[in-house]
Amino acid sequence: MQILEAVKQKLNYLNDSPAAYLLAHAAWSACDHRELPGPSALRVSAVMDSGNIDLVNQLQRITTCPDYSNDDQFEMLGWLHSKGYSNHIAKQVKVKLNNLAAGLS
Repeated sequence: MQILEAVKQKLNYLNDSPAAYLLAHAAWSACDHRELPGPSALRVSAVMDSGNIDLVNQLQRITTCPDYSNDDQFEMLGWLHSKGYSNHIAKQVKVKLNNLAAGLS
């Protein structure tokens, strides 16, 4: 998928920046069929420039892409894991869900 290839290129360019981790989180959320929550819209708006925000917006509409592919999504998850993003994303999801549950108590 073109959008996933664009995200890979951007992540390679961004390296270890906060924007890279947010974009990786958005990509993971767009590709994982377990429907894990993506990054906060507030955080995306505060940290990313307009080009990266556009990539996140495209990821949020991934099923409307003309070249949509479950196989490409699965491959992207493997790529993100191989680049070391999965531990960060898992931690972010856990912390956010715990904070949400604590706020409802």
